[in-house]
Amino acid sequence: MAYSNNLTDKETFITLFVTLFIYTLLGIRFNVFSIINRFTDLKTISLVVFNLFLAFLVGYFTDLFFLDSFSRRFIFLAYIFSSFLVSAPRITWRLWHEFNLSKYEKGKKEKKRILVVGAGEGGSTFIQTVLNKGKDIEIVGIVDSDINKLGTYLHGIKVMGNKYSIPRLVAEYEVNQVTIAIPSLDGKGREAILDICRQANVPVNNMPSIENIVMGNVSLNTFEEIDIADLLSRNEVFLDQSALQPFFSEKTVLVTGA
Repeated sequence: MAYSNNLTDKETFITLFVTLFIYTLLGIRFNVFSIINRFTDLKTISLVVFNLFLAFLVGYFTDLFFLDSFSRRFIFLAYIFSSFLVSAPRITWRLWHEFNLSKYEKGKKEKKRILVVGAGEGGSTFIQTVLNKGKDIEIVGIVDSDINKLGTYLHGIKVMGNKYSIPRLVAEYEVNQVTIAIPSLDGKGREAILDICRQANVPVNNMPSIENIVMGNVSLNTFEEIDIADLLSRNEVFLDQSALQPFFSEKTVLVTGA
């Protein structure tokens, strides 16, 4: 047995083959190969480096006892480079995954995910304006009562169901807000949607005014809250308070009906 800085091709092959074989056995034994790259942590890297150390240690003693010559420098450098080449891809993948995840979470946090009710003219105009101007809004889908529109796309946004699909879609797509984009919808229709959204525990409002939409002024603060007058099936009645005051002044009044 002689120490040498130069190994023959045969000796190099035997050293690397034994090392690779032992590393494979250790990797299977300690589940190194089953660890998902994006979950790589310090413990994983330590396990990889330790397995390589044991594998090269076995390779070293194989050279020492069974080959005519061996090179400590070759084994040491092979161990260093192997540790780097095996660990670097895992670390790179983990960092890349974390970077993409942070970008996704940032975008998800900044944008409000809304579900649009209405795939008609009003909905079309609203959606088109949001896609062009609504930087803080993300439309995840549309619901419409017209069964013929189910599964179709409006400006690239899919019609996913009708108003009864709202609870399922809210949960499935993490919807933050439901927006009614049907200007002609009567009070009864709005109330039905409002009741469904209450059950789904999601806020509901009207799309911005036509003036804001035409001007491209579409942001979270331009959405219109649903007023009680929107739920009436008739025009709101305004009373002449000054004319009625003499009839009710200093009297106890019982009001029936709401």
